[in-house]
Amino acid sequence: MKLQSEPIHKITIADRIYPHIIGWSVFILYEIGFVYLSTGTTYTLISYICYYSLNIALFYTNVGLLNYSFRQRFPYLKAILFGFVALTISVAIKYYLDQVFLIFNVHMWSKPGYLYKFGVQNTFRGLYFLVFSTLYWAFLRFIAYRKNANEKERLNLVILKEKAELENKFADVRNAYLQHQINPHLLFNTLNFIYNKVYQNSESASECVFLLAEIMRYSLEEADQSGKKLLEKEVEQIENLIKINRLRYNHPLYIHFIVTGRFTGVKIIPLILLTFVENVFKHGNLKIEEDKAIMELNVNENNELTFTTRNIKKQQNPNDRLKSIGVENAIKRLSYNYPDQYKLNINDEEGTFNLYLYMRL
Repeated sequence: MKLQSEPIHKITIADRIYPHIIGWSVFILYEIGFVYLSTGTTYTLISYICYYSLNIALFYTNVGLLNYSFRQRFPYLKAILFGFVALTISVAIKYYLDQVFLIFNVHMWSKPGYLYKFGVQNTFRGLYFLVFSTLYWAFLRFIAYRKNANEKERLNLVILKEKAELENKFADVRNAYLQHQINPHLLFNTLNFIYNKVYQNSESASECVFLLAEIMRYSLEEADQSGKKLLEKEVEQIENLIKINRLRYNHPLYIHFIVTGRFTGVKIIPLILLTFVENVFKHGNLKIEEDKAIMELNVNENNELTFTTRNIKKQQNPNDRLKSIGVENAIKRLSYNYPDQYKLNINDEEGTFNLYLYMRL
C-alpha cells in the first residue's frame, strides 16, 4: 500500500545540533552568572570548558547507555549499573581536574572530612546530570511513542477507509453477480427451447445450438478458489468450438487439433486457450487443404504446457487489428495469474500467423 503525503523538510545534522548548542549555552551562562552573583567567584576559561565538557559527556553517555539497556534483558538493572559506573568515572575525572587546575589550596585536601565532602558534593552534582539526562531520554521516548502511535492510527484510518471502499465495491460486484445469475438461467432455458424447436427441422443447426450452450455453460461455471478449471474441460470446449465452426459453413474447414500429454488433475485459468483458438477462426484462412491450420497442445510430466497455432491469414482491411481485444485481455490475465511463469510469442507475418505459448501450470 502506497500512501501519499505532503513533502516535508529534510532534517539535517545541523537542525539536530543547534537546539542542543543553544540549550547548553543558556544553561552554562545561567550557572556561571548565578555563581558569580552569589559568591563573586570566577574560574579560567579552560577550566569552564573542561568541567562542562565532563558534565555534558556524562549527560549524553547516560542517554546512550539508557538506549542500550532498554534493548537488553533486565533493562532497569542494567540502566542503574551503567549509570553508577558512569557517575564513578565522572567523579574520578573531576577529582583529577581539581588537582590540575588547583581549584582548592593544596592544604585543603589534607583537612579531615574534606575528601568525603568532595565526594558527596560531586556525586550529587553527577546525579543531577544523570537525572536531567534520564528525563530528557524519557521525553524523547514519549515523543517517539506518540509519533509511532499517531502513525499507526493514521495507517489504521487509511486501511479502514480502503476496507470500506472495497466493501462498497464488493457489494456492487455482488449485486452485479446476482443479476448475472438471472441472465444465464434465462439464456439456457431459451437455448434449450431453440434446440428442441430447431431439432425438428435441422439436426446440424440444433447440434450447433447445443454446442454453443455447452461453451457458454463452461464460461459461466464457477472456478475454484485460485480461479482455475480443469484443463481437460478447456480442451472439450476447444473441440466444441471447432465443431460449431465446421457446422457454420457449407465448405470444409482445414484445421488440425493435436493434443498430447497427460491432463489428469491439471488446471488452468479458463478461456485462455479458447480465446487463441477463436482468433484462428476469426482471422485465419481455413479453406486451403495444403495450408491447413495446425493447433498443438502438450503438457509434459512437469506440468509445463505448450500451445502453438499456425495458420495463413484471410484478406483483411489493413486497418483491422489482428490482435483482438480478446487476445489482449488473455495476455493481461496471463500476466496477472502466471507472473514469470509464461512466455507468449506472436509472430504476425505478411501472410501467416504463428502463436507460441509456454506456461508452468
